[in-house]
Amino acid sequence: MSGAGTASQTSVDWHAWHAGYADPDSELGRRLTVVQRQLRAALDRIPPGPIRAISVCAGQGHDIIGVLAEHPRRGDVSARLVELDPQNVALAQSAARAIGLDRVQAIAADASLTDAYIGAAPADVVLVCGVFGNLAAEDVAGTIEQLGQLCAPRATVIWTRHRRAPDLVPQIRRAFERAGFAELAFEDAPPFGIASNRLQRAPEPLQPGVKLFEFIGYEALWPHLSTGERAALGALFRADSSLVELVEAMRAMPYGLPTEPTVESMLLQARGTSAAKHLFLAQVLQQRFAQTEPAIVHRVHRLDRVRARELFG
Repeated sequence: MSGAGTASQTSVDWHAWHAGYADPDSELGRRLTVVQRQLRAALDRIPPGPIRAISVCAGQGHDIIGVLAEHPRRGDVSARLVELDPQNVALAQSAARAIGLDRVQAIAADASLTDAYIGAAPADVVLVCGVFGNLAAEDVAGTIEQLGQLCAPRATVIWTRHRRAPDLVPQIRRAFERAGFAELAFEDAPPFGIASNRLQRAPEPLQPGVKLFEFIGYEALWPHLSTGERAALGALFRADSSLVELVEAMRAMPYGLPTEPTVESMLLQARGTSAAKHLFLAQVLQQRFAQTEPAIVHRVHRLDRVRARELFG
């Protein structure tokens, strides 16, 4: 979930983005827990027989693969995980094969195009997790209108969106209702909202060559920053950025305490402390510039009263 979606985002290092899922107490970890709970409930509701599932911008497939690992319907499910980042696709494929999920297929493709879903739609369950936060606000409602092309009758769509300003979750919930999707469940896992909606109207046939949405990535995550500020931080997400560009972009990150002292919170909110900045750099350098042998060193500074008086009066 929450991976690279479209060709316009091929330069983003979405493999590094997924590090937060390793911690169940992180923001992304808590979101994953709720998504998996709603996915289990969706599978439990489906009558006996084959089940088709689709994950849009699937990332490493943590949601579907994690649920199917132990779900009693695992043998009924065939799934198409659509993800652009090849590292994430490889990890999803490896995870699925390791637990015998031979009908879970991860493909490297542009998730914004309907062509990526030919042969997988119509699906009984559609996951749109980590997508709406990477779209322009005006594009979200249009995307929801198009989701019927991926759905079988009475399909369940599970979606997420962060609730930082501007909080679009209320409008998204209304947009699903207007598009003929009845809400089955809604949960908050701050800073995210997670919901399940059931298609109540007749689905449309899948039309090849249709653009479902425009994935703009970090520009949508940081609406509070100016164009120049976003450009200064852009190298953090580019897989082809140089070592110097990474360091300078990290230097440009506004200083501030995010809601959690984690790399993913810093990147989502565009503010971080020295600890989060150094942790991010250490992770990226280890992955892409291993020859630098990054190490985080904690240094203790002591200041006694005499020296403090000398320095500060």
